[in-house]
Amino acid sequence: AHSYAETVLHSLPQNSILLTLVGNYYLPLLERRVVGGVRPDVRFYTKLGNPMEPGLARQDVARLVGQTGKPVYYFVDMEHDYGIEDFGIYKKVRKDLPKGKTVYTVAPAAVAVLDQINGRTSSHPWNIYFARSIQSGLINVAQKLGLRSEQARPVLERILSKRDLERLKTPPSK
Repeated sequence: AHSYAETVLHSLPQNSILLTLVGNYYLPLLERRVVGGVRPDVRFYTKLGNPMEPGLARQDVARLVGQTGKPVYYFVDMEHDYGIEDFGIYKKVRKDLPKGKTVYTVAPAAVAVLDQINGRTSSHPWNIYFARSIQSGLINVAQKLGLRSEQARPVLERILSKRDLERLKTPPSK
């Protein structure tokens, strides 16, 4: 959990805002920031709130996103009036894109977290849950980029078997 949280926190630009729900993604990040002192410049907002951070109602999300000049990232879908950049591990609000438009980018942080989790021999449920969750997000991004694209390759090499990778190298028959 520590390496996941530190990798994610260090991947965010300075003075970012991170919108999240209280839960599996949030707690390791909060622990690293409060206890570990990692990235105190990143501001967290949660749907429910907690003693350390303010709660954020659904209507407040759109207002916060629209009024801030800071980069805004989130893990779960949040309603707002802008486009999205989907990194596979989190999403970024893109005010330069129209609402409903999504662009896809493979986040180095997502690949790094996946490498960390894949390198562990632990069968701890947390590791399994996050590995599958991150894999799912990255596969979605890879599909949107095109499974045969060079951008998708680093993701697919970490997730797919060698046999499946060879299948991707072969163009589909007509």
